Amino acid sequence: MRKILVPIDFSSVTARSLQVAQELAKTLFAKIILLAVNDTSLDHDPGERIPATSELDEAREKLEEAGCDVIAIHQVGDVIPDVIFQVAKEFQVAFIVMGSHGHGMVHEVLLGSVSASVLRKAQCPVMVVPTPKPDEDEGSTVLGLENWQEIRQLP
Repeated sequence: MRKILVPIDFSSVTARSLQVAQELAKTLFAKIILLAVNDTSLDHDPGERIPATSELDEAREKLEEAGCDVIAIHQVGDVIPDVIFQVAKEFQVAFIVMGSHGHGMVHEVLLGSVSASVLRKAQCPVMVVPTPKPDEDEGSTVLGLENWQEIRQLP
């Protein structure tokens, strides 16, 4: 069975990334591997709650209710792209679907971008889902995969 890795960070683009992954999984008859990574390189206030397990379980449940086969994984690491690559290799994923925050070139040059790093170094196809625009309906269909019959032929 094909597997789609979906790294999520519970930001504004997460819902849209999950929607795209759901459509792609149904089209390809694929299993979804949800991945949440807590970045240990960031300084967090000890009292601050870092979203992970409950939100990850909620995302898994929503996808399962939609008829998807899902595995949810929570990892901790200081280089998020490396964790993504490790999980992709471990599960031999066919695709990675991930969101992009669209912070712009200055932010990317100064701080880097997880999605840009994954795009450059991934060993499988990567689909980057942009952050929804303020006037855009997040519930609208992102992809019309029902017309993409040729995508089923991909590894």
